[in-house]
Amino acid sequence: MLNYLRRNLFQKIGDIHVIVPPHQVRDFHIQDQSIILHSDDEVAPLKMADFEYFTHGLDRRGWLLQQFIKLNSDNIAKTQKFLVYDSDTLIIQPTTFISKGKSVFYFSDEFHTPYFNVIRK
Repeated sequence: MLNYLRRNLFQKIGDIHVIVPPHQVRDFHIQDQSIILHSDDEVAPLKMADFEYFTHGLDRRGWLLQQFIKLNSDNIAKTQKFLVYDSDTLIIQPTTFISKGKSVFYFSDEFHTPYFNVIRK
């Protein structure tokens, strides 16, 4: 994902903060000085043990915790504008999020009902 981001994002990239579960921190051997590794415990505003979220009998706390981490990422960003990007998403063509000094927002007509149910709650 980082290779695609660097290749196809047409903005200058500063520091990259990678956030992983605590048990995976040891597995990362980062040699790139622009990448800063964080345990999600450092960034998450709460712990999974602090809440419950089950849908259709499935424990979805991990997904919800990811959303909280994204919303709380301004606490580790060093700039006013920053990009939050999921590791399972690839930028496969030249992309910009700033054009003529204004933010560019991409959207989809995809509709996944459970996401919107969470937003309403």
